[in-house]
Amino acid sequence: MSDDADAGVKRARAVAGGLAALGVLALLLLPKPWSAEDGAGFFTDDRRLGETVRVTLWWATAVNTLLAALLAASAARWA
Repeated sequence: MSDDADAGVKRARAVAGGLAALGVLALLLLPKPWSAEDGAGFFTDDRRLGETVRVTLWWATAVNTLLAALLAASAARWA
């Protein structure tokens, strides 16, 4: 592997790993879905919009964090 390829893999791992770390931090600091007023379920008839957005953002952050971690782990294959 050339030096340019090594640098590309390192850069890709750093970016994806950094995004995964930010996601973990956000998941730790954001309000948890199970602490929402009407529970963690997404479809609740009488939940306010603000609560629905918080729950949705938490789960979206969890999925994106997992994807960023997978990208960081597989950077040698695609970078």
